[in-house]
Amino acid sequence: MGCSHCVASATPGGDTHMARAVFSMAMAMAMRCFDAGGGIVFISGGEPMEHPAALEVLRLAHRIRSCKRRMRLHLLSNGMFLADRALAQQVLGLVDVIQVTHDASFYPHEPPQIDHQRIDYTRVRKLVNLGRARALATEQDRPACHGIRERVLDGLDLRDGLIEMRRTGLQHNCTIQADGTITLGPSPQCATLGHVYTATHATLTAAVREATCAACSATGA
Repeated sequence: MGCSHCVASATPGGDTHMARAVFSMAMAMAMRCFDAGGGIVFISGGEPMEHPAALEVLRLAHRIRSCKRRMRLHLLSNGMFLADRALAQQVLGLVDVIQVTHDASFYPHEPPQIDHQRIDYTRVRKLVNLGRARALATEQDRPACHGIRERVLDGLDLRDGLIEMRRTGLQHNCTIQADGTITLGPSPQCATLGHVYTATHATLTAAVREATCAACSATGA
């Protein structure tokens, strides 16, 4: 995609979609992280509803989270798919929140407006301070990881560090890329921690502890 406000590594013309098997492993990993508490899994892109098996992926996520009632699923989308009201209802039956973020510089038309308590419309002006997380971005524009490394360096493991952050109202987005690579955050500058097929809780904690984040002056770590 390449929306100007986005901190994710998606770029215009990208054609890589996460395989179902990788997504299943990613959800299983999220479940392990939430063993001791609730949390939110963000399903994003690019534009997730352009995935050729978008509904199948969302149904899989819905089934996996069914045994974790405190785990919430948020779909981050440009909202254009909401023009299909039948599709919108299907998606609402599978996720807890649809977060619509509209970048007027990228999408010439406003997303369809549906008055529903679980559809959250966010204007790009609220997010513009995040900057575009790309290799040429200035350090001030890069996204913060909100201090998860500080907590791990203080002796907490990754899961307990995430739980503590949720308790204090902070949110950290460890990110699983389309190929299954796990990164400390959504930016291309964020350190690589492992892969969904091989990573364990112990190896991820060690990778967070050893990560160097000099490329991002906003980490606070």
